[in-house]
Amino acid sequence: MSVTTNTEAVQAALVAILAEVVDCPRKRPYSPDSYLPARLVEQARTALVGAGFDVASLQTQRWAP
Repeated sequence: MSVTTNTEAVQAALVAILAEVVDCPRKRPYSPDSYLPARLVEQARTALVGAGFDVASLQTQRWAP
């Protein structure tokens, strides 16, 4: 596996994790009980922003319970 592929895999994993736990997610979460400590959410968000990913694109819609 190349470095680019590894980087893309890590980014995809972080995006999936953040999309599951952010407020007002664009996609319906897998589980309404999803939880990640705030410090870990912030670490994932910071890593993605540092890699040039638009984290705000994950937060566009609130789903009804």
